[in-house]
Amino acid sequence: MMVNPARASGAKGGAMKLRVLSASLGLLTLVSCTRRFSTGPEGQVRPLTAEEQAAVRNSNDFGLRLFQEVVRSEGSRGNVFVSPYSVSAALAMVANGASGATREEMWTALGFADLGMEEADAAFKGLTDLLLSLDPKVQLEIANAIWYRLGLHVRSDFVRLVRDYFGAPVSGLDFASPRSVQVVNQWASERTHGKIPKVLDSINPLDVMFLANAIYFKGLWTYRFEESQTQEDVFHLPGGSTIPCRMMLQTVDDLPYQRRANLAAVDLPYGSGHFSMTILLPEPGIDVDSLLLQISSPELQSLFSGFEKRKVTIWLPKFRIRYGKELSPELKRLGMQTAFDPDRADFSRLFEDQLQPYISSVLHRSYVQVDEAGTEAAAVTVVIVGVTSVGGGENAVLFRVDRPFIFLIRERDSGALLFAGRITEPQWEE
Repeated sequence: MMVNPARASGAKGGAMKLRVLSASLGLLTLVSCTRRFSTGPEGQVRPLTAEEQAAVRNSNDFGLRLFQEVVRSEGSRGNVFVSPYSVSAALAMVANGASGATREEMWTALGFADLGMEEADAAFKGLTDLLLSLDPKVQLEIANAIWYRLGLHVRSDFVRLVRDYFGAPVSGLDFASPRSVQVVNQWASERTHGKIPKVLDSINPLDVMFLANAIYFKGLWTYRFEESQTQEDVFHLPGGSTIPCRMMLQTVDDLPYQRRANLAAVDLPYGSGHFSMTILLPEPGIDVDSLLLQISSPELQSLFSGFEKRKVTIWLPKFRIRYGKELSPELKRLGMQTAFDPDRADFSRLFEDQLQPYISSVLHRSYVQVDEAGTEAAAVTVVIVGVTSVGGGENAVLFRVDRPFIFLIRERDSGALLFAGRITEPQWEE
């Protein structure tokens, strides 16, 4: 696996909206340059440290809660796709510039109240390095970057922290020039292989810093679907009506599967099996949002560890979706109140200048395509800092995904959650 080193843009497109919450795996983000990491002797994956285990557990909890809040905001219809990893990574960078109640609220919401700032930064860097080295058959790329308004002076301690733990270059940019929008958008496009071509429309005269994270994932199914088996079918919408879809089909002899009182689930592996897509299919008559909003982090972890190998015949719709959302309302509901308050926010560790910075918006853009070959997913999060003024023999289990469902893209060994989605109307968006 290789690592490459905003004003809201892009409305929800088409008849089907995609609601995606980029579930940040923790506050990990890595280098903007290209690097390859190794895990040690071939075939061996080093165990996570206690701090890294806490990072995974806490960031997954943040990611699930953020996903639930976005779904709650969007209502019952439409798709959601987010990268909790990307959101938490971008927020973790800006949290390194916060003090007092602002920092405490952000760190608590992100799930790291028990860890010091540099302790958590170091744990996530170690976990990120591990994730990026696990499977050469899966392409996972993570990048961070920070731009500030030319003429201002960023504190050297902040520059050191984001450089050492997030691999983020900190660059001055002429925010008054239209070219600055192009610089940020080009960075997003390049780091996501063209899947997120635009995150900013314009720059507000009171914007002073952009902190960006990008994540790109491309994994081929371990068990690929044959295109010859894909046929026209129908997908059942929440209201009871149906829409046409392209339904893929295959039977796998030893697929991780489980059934509970309110759902059935399968775990579709990518590449060598370190990464997978977990699909949660509510039982008929159970609303997908009711299921999602009742799931807790311990329950989700129990589900991840409860799979058994079964012979499964699976029908899965093809879909390609783009999603975008400004996440300030959801983050405030998760406890980050002060950071968004122009009068009370304390980001005194960001600039040497006499300013009153605060988070004015958190832009999130995402993309996912699921087809016979595998999955391609990408997300970009931009935290905008502003100021108020500038100074085998058994019968196959049948798993037919023809109604709204939840899917989670994760790394199996650490349990790290990379992306989370809810599909209510599978659509192939051009």
